[in-house]
Amino acid sequence: MQYGEIMRLPIYTFWALARNIDRLKAEQDLRLFAAMQNAMHPGDHVGEYVERMQADVGRIVEIEYSGSGFDRAGVERLKAMMVGNK
Repeated sequence: MQYGEIMRLPIYTFWALARNIDRLKAEQDLRLFAAMQNAMHPGDHVGEYVERMQADVGRIVEIEYSGSGFDRAGVERLKAMMVGNK
């Protein structure tokens, strides 16, 4: 947001946004703290931590492969061409 846009906000909206900034920073701090704890004291909780972080990130890209369009022989030919064996 630009300075002029911020100055035109109602005061209660401004302070609500300011509280959210603090909340988001606190969330980042808690994640960093959990990561440091897991690094310093590895154990059973590391897997849970990684699963929780992966759930928060979500699936960024999902690629669906159909069996009919994949040419395994063509891929092997391309690999051979990259190595220099034609």
